Amino acid sequence: MKVLIKRDAFLTNYEVLRHIYEEELQKKHNIDNTGSKQFINENLSTIQFQLRKYLEELPAKKQSAKQVCNLTKELEIYSLTKAEKLMIINARPDTLVELYALIEECEERFNLEQLQQILDHIHSKMPLDSHEILDA
Repeated sequence: MKVLIKRDAFLTNYEVLRHIYEEELQKKHNIDNTGSKQFINENLSTIQFQLRKYLEELPAKKQSAKQVCNLTKELEIYSLTKAEKLMIINARPDTLVELYALIEECEERFNLEQLQQILDHIHSKMPLDSHEILDA
C-alpha cells in the first residue's frame, strides 16, 4: 500500500465525531431506500461504534462547529502551533496545569497572564455545559 497524501489536514475530535454520525445516517438512509442491507464490513462497523462511544465521552460531544471556529480565531493572537491548537480544542483544558501539558515549552513562550487569557478564551468560547455559554 502506498500513502498518496501524508497529511491532508488536521481533524478535531468534533469533526471526526460528526463524520461518524453522518456515516451512520447515510448507512441508515441507504438501508431505508433499498429495503435491504448492502454489504457492511463488520470490522469497520465495530471500529466506528467504538470510536463513537469513545468520542462521546470527550468534550467533542458538546462542541459545535461555531464554537470550534470561534476558539480557533481567538487563539490566532497567540503563537501556538496548529498541533497545539488542535490539542487545546480536543482536550478543552480547564486548568493551567492541563494547559501546560498541551503547550510545548510553555513557560518560556508565555507568561502566567497570557496563559490565563488563553484559558478564559477557552471557557468563554467552548463552555462545558450549554448553561455556561456566554458568547460562544
